[in-house]
Amino acid sequence: MEHVEELNNNLSESDFIYTVLNIASQIFTKRQKKYLEKTRMVKLVALTADRLNFPLTRGWFRYGIYAPKASLIISSHLKNEGNLENLPNDMTTWDEKILNQIKDILFSLIPYFMKPSNDFDKWIHEELSPTRYKAFYKYESIFFKKLNYIQTIILQNNQFGAELSDFSEIITNLGVLI
Repeated sequence: MEHVEELNNNLSESDFIYTVLNIASQIFTKRQKKYLEKTRMVKLVALTADRLNFPLTRGWFRYGIYAPKASLIISSHLKNEGNLENLPNDMTTWDEKILNQIKDILFSLIPYFMKPSNDFDKWIHEELSPTRYKAFYKYESIFFKKLNYIQTIILQNNQFGAELSDFSEIITNLGVLI
């Protein structure tokens, strides 16, 4: 895929995010859009930026690839509109070649974004994540399920006494600390 270096000086992250979302709104069917809740929209924008090498701030964290500016824009838009419709649309300054590349990338991603949650998460975490994070993603859900199980036992049984009384709060806050 060709780089978009010639656009880097002209377009902001916001321009890129709105363009990707506008094109997604045009090519995703009504049924397909039902899969595009906030988290998936953020990932869609981030993965499109990856494939185009567009300088969108993004990285990997506990739940997969993440783009903070995309998250803010999408959250704000969904709060006001509730869906992908009525997005600001100023794609007239974009080169047709780049718009077609974005469209092609989005078309190629549709099958993955239509997967059920577990399959989608597995694709993001096990297939797309950088090598250094694969082990974390592989065991993260198992680890947190076990910790939640321990937390449930502690909350249901007071027999453990004071030595474990703060463990429940530690588990609850662990996701924030990681």
